[in-house]
Amino acid sequence: MNDVTAVRESIANGVNQMTNASVLLVSVVVMMTLSDIPLGLIGACVLPLLVIPFLVVYFGPRIRNRSRQVQESLAAMTESAEEQFGGIRVTKTFAAEEVAQTRFGETVDRIRDNQLKLVRMASLFQAALPFTGALSLAVAIVYGGYLAMHGQLSLGSFVALSLYLRMIVTPLQQIGNVINTIQRSRASLERLNKLLEERQDIQEEGRAKLPDASSIGLDIRGLSFRYPDSDRDALSDLHIRLAPGKTLGIVGRTGSGKTTLMKLLLRIYDPPRGTIFIGGRDVRDLSLESLRLAIAYVPQDGFLFSTTIRDNIAFHNRNADDADVEEASKLAEIYNSIAGFPDRFATRLGERGLTLSGGQRQRTSLARGLSKMRRS
Repeated sequence: MNDVTAVRESIANGVNQMTNASVLLVSVVVMMTLSDIPLGLIGACVLPLLVIPFLVVYFGPRIRNRSRQVQESLAAMTESAEEQFGGIRVTKTFAAEEVAQTRFGETVDRIRDNQLKLVRMASLFQAALPFTGALSLAVAIVYGGYLAMHGQLSLGSFVALSLYLRMIVTPLQQIGNVINTIQRSRASLERLNKLLEERQDIQEEGRAKLPDASSIGLDIRGLSFRYPDSDRDALSDLHIRLAPGKTLGIVGRTGSGKTTLMKLLLRIYDPPRGTIFIGGRDVRDLSLESLRLAIAYVPQDGFLFSTTIRDNIAFHNRNADDADVEEASKLAEIYNSIAGFPDRFATRLGERGLTLSGGQRQRTSLARGLSKMRRS
């Protein structure tokens, strides 16, 4: 959001200021050219202004890099704040408030340090532009005064030249502000473009659809899988054949690959081609929507949304019948707990289901999976 704000302000303010500055600057230059002021004197006065492109080349990348550091430190602070609020109960139970404050304070300190570096660099740049305008004025006073004293320049032209050069300072400051803002927004725009250019890790390779979920079987043939950042297999040479209508329970110690298998079935990660078949089709030939609609998955963390209990259970279908929602809650053995709330299924949950206990969140998540399975 900080990046979006920086880009929006750059466009809104930059166009306005640059238009005003450009019109004023061109007008002053035209008036100077059409006056009786010698071209040599005008050239001498304008010469210091040629330093401006070099200032832009020097300061531009440095302002942009430091602006990027500020935006990244703001993102780190936001992430830290979200993490601290989300884990506030853990922090309290471990009496680690001071540790949490120290960690958050470190992220704020980084913002301060990076912001000061940016302000110093941007202020130096903004001060350099009026300085070039003042330098032009100094040249005009010295050189123009010399010509006026020797009768080569009228007093009126000398005064007009001084006024023209004073008028140049304002558009130069505006141009400096615009360049400064643009360099800051470029850092934000690069971050936004990087986000917008992201592509899904899992790409659809086929558009085939599954038939009725009740009539399909599961066939796993020699499945081996290793996570990208791991040096060992999470699953190795796994074979499973499950006929339509049959049930299979998989148990095992922590880290044995149970969750990994579920994620491969859902194509959260892509399994090797020719290893997982559902309904006789390789899962990599199925459309992601068709595959995931046929599977009811209850994750370990039991994530719930900040909405009503009913909407959480009927997440797959907001138009589900109340009877189906209640039946799913009874199968998950959470119905009695929900019935005890004043608003029953209309009870609105806090962030991540904070209104419910850990077990109630897990059973509500289970009811959501059962509701989807009953619909399928």
